[in-house]
Order: sequence, then structure tokens, then C-alpha cells
Amino acid sequence: MRSLVLIAIASSIAALALLEPKYATLSSAQGDPVPFAQPDDALNPKVPVIATFPLPAGFRSEGWAPLWFQGGVLGVLARRSRRIFLLGYRGAGFQQVQMLAPGDDPDDRNGVLYDLAEDRKQTSIAMAIAHPDDGFLDVAIRNVSENQPEKRLDRLQGRFSAVGVSWIDSATLALGIVLQPGSSAPSPTPVQQASPTPSASPTPMQSVVEAGLYTVTLHRDWRIRKIKLNCARQMDFTHTVWSPDGRHAVVDSGAPPAMLIDRISLECVPLNVPYGQRFHLVGWSLDSTRFIYALTSPNGYLGNLTGFFEYEVDNGQVRVIASPAAAAAYVGGGLIAALGNRRLNARLIASSPDLILSAELALVDTRQSNITIAPLGFDTPAAALLNGGMVYSQLSEELAVQLFFPNPAGGVPLIVAFFPQTKKVRPIVTAKPGTILSMSWSPIGDLLAVLDVSATPPLITVLSPPLFGTQESGSQPAQ
Repeated sequence: MRSLVLIAIASSIAALALLEPKYATLSSAQGDPVPFAQPDDALNPKVPVIATFPLPAGFRSEGWAPLWFQGGVLGVLARRSRRIFLLGYRGAGFQQVQMLAPGDDPDDRNGVLYDLAEDRKQTSIAMAIAHPDDGFLDVAIRNVSENQPEKRLDRLQGRFSAVGVSWIDSATLALGIVLQPGSSAPSPTPVQQASPTPSASPTPMQSVVEAGLYTVTLHRDWRIRKIKLNCARQMDFTHTVWSPDGRHAVVDSGAPPAMLIDRISLECVPLNVPYGQRFHLVGWSLDSTRFIYALTSPNGYLGNLTGFFEYEVDNGQVRVIASPAAAAAYVGGGLIAALGNRRLNARLIASSPDLILSAELALVDTRQSNITIAPLGFDTPAAALLNGGMVYSQLSEELAVQLFFPNPAGGVPLIVAFFPQTKKVRPIVTAKPGTILSMSWSPIGDLLAVLDVSATPPLITVLSPPLFGTQESGSQPAQ
């Protein structure tokens, strides 16, 4: 459930540039506060608002983007005390709320949600729910779209310091396990599935495991098997991100080495990340042949700046996409969109962080070595430009791009819609200075959920942005 949330706030102060007046609401008067039509609301929208609702009392957000499910269900990850929960909102105005994870099974009321993952069809979640006091862990799935109760797949004996779950395909989960130091690690033993009961949660199977990477099947009696990879050292497999075809995965658990694994050949290929640089997988291409990753060097020449690269699975070739940049993502036709400016480099950031630059999207075709630069119609200081982020909807072919503008009271976030096919830009929403936002598209790309992390309590706003780039915009032609 981890993801790269690019929601840093800029601290520089400079003038703001505007779109054409019919779209602009930001003030151009030397960084004056943004005028809000509804100053009591967290967001100042430029598009229709479908719903606005706060998290329940006692819950706080740590910036995880909302999760969408088919059928118009919205999931929000939140923390209460020391436990993490997934809250589900559905119905008219998203007013019906329920606890989706850890779950509503009596055994899970005191369980600790170690990890969860949404399937690619955006209908179900897989959960790893630990019971530390009792020394076991449950692996379960839940069809959220059809509002079904959870179904326990297996119960694993042991004491675990970390567990990660991910989807390989619609019938197979990957489970990465790290045992607590000093815990015994017996070899896996065969398990016979108990006869199912009429209850929503069938009688669990009993298993014992050792640290490593496992597959858990959803539709077989023998559910759990260890993947016996030829990695030269013990790995942390708690965060594996699988290619759409389910053959390869990138091990991105936050600790070196970053690794590409092949489930067919059982080979492990190090990604040769330079020493001291932080690796983060951004996403796989739809054809499973490539992936984008980010590198940040906290102590190197780039400072805290991030570069984005593409890795070719077949031959191990690495291509530079943009360095430094704010964000990158695959968009339609296998293109890569990168947010930044063509003039950005480490020396410029170090010497002239307040230099006003145009916010630009580079549309990169790495296989044809073609780059198209599309201005977003806004100017902002160089340092603020690198704090942006974006999310893409495959169905509506629309990017939601978050930019930041300086203000004495804190960075002013602005989210705009960008359409790669037409290069058009349209504002979606802005917020008060100092607001921290995260966002995600609905499955068909017609709604955008924006979570105000900094509000008390955190506030979710569901918006209906313009579709297909048919509206006029204040953007300039791509160059």
C-alpha cells in the first residue's frame, strides 16, 4: 500500500502567474492570500463538487492517496492510535461508511493490519492481519465492490516483524515475510484444508513458515508455497510490485539492494543502484516490458533532488527520463510524462532556487527518442516546481497535476487537468496556503478524490473534472 506521495511544500516567496482571467482565481498581487469564495471550506474548487466529508473523529491521515473500487466505492487509509484502518465510503454523497480492514470478522477486531493491496480490477483487497499476542497471522481477501465479507485464505503461525502482500494475478497473491529476531524458522509443512463452514470466514488452515517470499493461491487446497529464488543473500520481500503479466517483480522494500525477480526462472537481478541513493519504483508499463523508477541521493551532488529513469526488462538497459524532476508516470501509448522544466539542473537549483520558471510536462517516447514539451500555463520558482506530483487515469486519458506556489503562510497547492493527446490544461482545484493534498482517480476517470491531509479532521473532497480535453483552456501549444 506504499506509494510515492509528492506533497512537499515550497517555502520560497515570489509573484504568481495566471491563466487567462476566465479561469484564474489566484491573486497576482505580490503573493497576496488566495481569495476563496467559501473561506470555511478546505478546498476552493473550479469544477463541480460531488461530495465533501471528514474522517471520523479520532482518525488521522499520513498522506496515503485514497483508493477507488468499481461501483463507486472510495477507500481511505487512516490511523487511529497505533493501528491502521481502511474506511470505505459508498452510496449517495459517500455517506455510508464501513470498516473494510482489518475487517469485521470477530477474530480481526483486535488484529493489526500489517499490509493490504488492491487488485488490478479494483474490486477486491488482500490483507495481512497479525495477532501478535496470539502468535499468528491471517491472510484474507475481501470483495469491496460487491460489499462481501472477508474470506480468510490461511492462518500462519509465528511472530513477524514485517509482512507485505501484493497481487501477482487475479488468483495469486505474493506474501513477503520477515520474522522477529530470535524467532524459530521451521521449514514449511504440508497443510490439509479444513472443511469449509457455512460462516463468512471458513475454518483457517494451520501453517508454519520461514522468512522469504511466498505465493498464496485463492482457489486451491494447497494454498501457500515458498518461491525458492536464487538470491545470493537474505532479502526483504515485504514490498514486491508485480508486472501486469505476473512474471516479474521489483523488490522495493526500502532497504538495499533493489532487485528484479523472475518467477519463472527464479532468478534475481540486482538493479545496480549507486551506493547511497534511495530507490523507489514508480510503475510498470502496461506491456510488462519496462518500468519507471526514481533515485534520490540525500548526500550526493544532487542533494535531495530526484531523477527518474526507465529500465528495459529484456536487456537491462537504463534510460534517463528527467533528472531532476518532480514526478513521472506512464500515459497513453507508452509515453512517459515528466513534470518539471527543461532548464532545471542541480546547479540552477543550488544557485537560483527563486528563479521563476514555467511549469512544463515532457512527453517522452523512449523507444523513438522523441520528446514533446507541453507548458502548463503557470510559472513558479524553480525550487517550488520540484515539489509537484501527478496521477494518471488510463480510461479518461487525463493527468491530474499538482503544482505549488509560494506564499508567506505556506505553499499554495493547485491541481490542474492535463490531456496528453490535446496538450490542453484546465484548473481543477486550489487550496489554502500550507495545505497538504493527495489525490487519486476513480476507475473510469470521471471523479477525482482529493484528501486534505492537513485539515483537522482530514477532509475528503470528490470532484468531477472536465473529461477528454474538449474544453477550451489557457494552455499554450506544445513546443
